[in-house]
Amino acid sequence: METDALGFGGGGGRGGVKVVEKRGGTGGGGGGAFAGCFDFFFVFDLDLDLAGFSTQHDNMQKGVCLCVVLISFGFIFVHARVENGKVLIDGKSRIGETDDDFICATMDWWPPEKCDYGTCSWDHSSLLNVDLKNKIFKNAIKAFSPLKIRLGGTLQDKVIYQTKNHQKPCNPFIKNTSELFGYTNGCLSLSRWDDLNRFFQETRAVVTFGLNALIGKTVLANGSAFGAWDPTNAEALMRYTVKKNYTIYGWELGRSKGNELSGKGIGARISASQYAHDTLTLYQMVHRVYKDIERKPLIIAPGGFFDPSWFMKCLNKTSKTLNAVSHHIYSLGSGMDGNLTARILDPSYLDEAGKIFKKLESTINASSSSASAWVSEAGGAYNSGQNLVTNAFVFSFWAPPSDAQPRPCNLQGQPSPLPTHPAAFYRPKALPLRMVLVHSV
Repeated sequence: METDALGFGGGGGRGGVKVVEKRGGTGGGGGGAFAGCFDFFFVFDLDLDLAGFSTQHDNMQKGVCLCVVLISFGFIFVHARVENGKVLIDGKSRIGETDDDFICATMDWWPPEKCDYGTCSWDHSSLLNVDLKNKIFKNAIKAFSPLKIRLGGTLQDKVIYQTKNHQKPCNPFIKNTSELFGYTNGCLSLSRWDDLNRFFQETRAVVTFGLNALIGKTVLANGSAFGAWDPTNAEALMRYTVKKNYTIYGWELGRSKGNELSGKGIGARISASQYAHDTLTLYQMVHRVYKDIERKPLIIAPGGFFDPSWFMKCLNKTSKTLNAVSHHIYSLGSGMDGNLTARILDPSYLDEAGKIFKKLESTINASSSSASAWVSEAGGAYNSGQNLVTNAFVFSFWAPPSDAQPRPCNLQGQPSPLPTHPAAFYRPKALPLRMVLVHSV
């Protein structure tokens, strides 16, 4: 099978391409992250022999996922030469599998005022202000149908849900550095919830929702959170959702980078015993609200950084209530790290993420829980990433290792939703064969 490596329109085009660098900052956008990195490229023309490879759906899941990728960020192609080559792929042998849960995403809560290290990267990408009528946005989600979308993020523990019986003012998040996580409480209006669900129905998305887990709790100055979770507001939203026949695949009592509450916690923390009790409350509420619905949403928790001792305690206390144990991973560290690019390009550093997944796998296997393992958020570098790094070509080299997924993705669980942090992504289960057909000379 021959393939045009460029993939740019219209047949022919076997002529090579000399890539002339286009620098960012002046005279047009794009390419700024690569100024001075590449001068010339060869584009390779490949013959791909797929031994034993089948296009049947059931065999595709057991076969090979092949991605031939050429990414160009603002480069101008003028002329180059083509080199022919052959790649033999043995489809009878596989290193992993992918399934319908391969592509996932997160819609976060951050307002436009959210800025990190001098960059305000969020703009109008929040689930409260993103343009739901944007055709490109709609078509992108449809193209991945059924795309798994997680609604959640740091500020989910600052969200109040508007209810039918209590029509209080529904105010937006306001920046206030004296408040937990740096913002006042915000509100999800019922009208916006209606709009979001219509959008998800139109785009055939599969939705999970992260609930406010701090309602009813007292957060001390040292970050410790005490008291039981108050599910009243969450139940009102859930009942409204059921009444309107909106489908939610799973309800998560967990959080995002900035306020993971498991283990040592960030911003606030809850003990494993209390978290297990709160998860039981969520389980009982779901079964109460969805009592007349045969297929009930999944119960997901805790959505925090993996802490073996904390997770073991929580798992053993939620063995009958938890469907999916979720955790987050930001293996590259802070977005302000000056060594971020070097880490992205260092395979040995990236392989460290695999150790976390293996520890999680052994923890689950040693517990009394049968919950599936999820990575509910993986953004690479936390605090919105780093401008011109995590939103640039170099970030395509970051991905957790192919053998890192602790348990196969199956009908009982879904893999990691994709964070909305710039260019962030996570590849669950097998990492597809990826060939960037670009070579510097």
